[in-house]
Amino acid sequence: MDKFSESIYQKLTNDDEARACKAIDDKACKEVPGNYVLILLSQLFSKLADALLNPKITLPWLMQSLGAPAFMISALVPIRESGSLIPQLFIGQWVRQHAKRKLLWSLGALIQSGCVILMAALAWQQTENLLYAWLVLGLLVVFSVARSLSSVSSKDVLGKTIPKQKRGQLSGQAASISGLVTVTFGVGLFYAATEFGNINFVLTLLLAAVFWIISAFIFAQINEYAGATDGGENGLHKIKQELTLLKTDRLLRNFIFARGLLLSSALIPPYFTVLAQQNISNAVWVLAILLGVSGVASLTSGAFWGRLADKSSKQVMILGAILTIVVTLTVLIASVLYPSVLTQVWFIPLCYFVIAIAHQGVRVGRKTYVVDMADGNKRTSYVTLSNTMIGIILLLTSLLGIIASVFSINALLGLYIFITLLGIGMTSRLSNVTER
Repeated sequence: MDKFSESIYQKLTNDDEARACKAIDDKACKEVPGNYVLILLSQLFSKLADALLNPKITLPWLMQSLGAPAFMISALVPIRESGSLIPQLFIGQWVRQHAKRKLLWSLGALIQSGCVILMAALAWQQTENLLYAWLVLGLLVVFSVARSLSSVSSKDVLGKTIPKQKRGQLSGQAASISGLVTVTFGVGLFYAATEFGNINFVLTLLLAAVFWIISAFIFAQINEYAGATDGGENGLHKIKQELTLLKTDRLLRNFIFARGLLLSSALIPPYFTVLAQQNISNAVWVLAILLGVSGVASLTSGAFWGRLADKSSKQVMILGAILTIVVTLTVLIASVLYPSVLTQVWFIPLCYFVIAIAHQGVRVGRKTYVVDMADGNKRTSYVTLSNTMIGIILLLTSLLGIIASVFSINALLGLYIFITLLGIGMTSRLSNVTER
């Protein structure tokens, strides 16, 4: 056993030599310290890459630079998220046919890297071109499906190599470290942009691609033992089975409805990015500021929302939604009555920081809620079905971008405020599953 990995593992987890490995076999238990460090490093680099290719900041910036209309920008988050959620039922069947799955994760990461390199090539042209904008959306579809492959295989590898009661720590540590590094990168990009200009935007995309390549290489080094290859189900058959829950389980049905209405916290931020680009500057230093405040929001708010969610996940979703309405309404009023405020360097980044915190609350609340709703296999069905339905709803929300194209961004923000109000009303009617 590598003494260096063992030392790091003990410091990160406060574990000792006599650790108990829950839910993994004895052979895998011996490899836990080394695998823990490898997965942590891999997750760190992949999360950094995700942060740099933020669908609410970087991609809207790219699309706006290419002259994409509002309806295409509105499709970014739905395509990225639904493309990762919907295929999981089908990809899972193929993944489970492989006794070892670490290389499948690496394959997904390398495909994501390739897509981002091609996006960087399009950004290099620095010209408005609608064809390039459509190519970015096409690359994002491929990227999202590859992300789905990595998502499914990573859960299988994590379940085989890391014991229970250590998996959450691992993900939390990776998220915290990547949030800190993202802030640092945002600061560095800000100063670099003042010296070297918009070329840094292309370099940001290329750096994200490099991070995915590094994460793919690290993940491939994991000591994974062969696992079961049975249990792969036909995705369509499974969907038909679980769709009956929508008829019979009222709580699940209401939760999915409420979660769908609260998607606004994820769909609004790209328009804040567009407003910043239109009113402050098209220079990369503005992008750097948004990346920085996004990293700070992730770094500082996750633990806060998590503690509140342990008391009442339902209330956390409501609080996050209320905060979304407040900050969106602030931007809307400023845009209509005091448009000069939007040109101030501090205003939109501050609003973005607040809505990023709000979205983190909605996200933590709904994740905690669905876990607390049921146990065992029923919980798995809840998660699978809700993810699939939300993926479909996300695709449908991309049509709302037509409102921004035909009318204005302000009209769309007003609609999202109304939808969020409906979401608050629907969420308030949910049972408080934390106390059940």
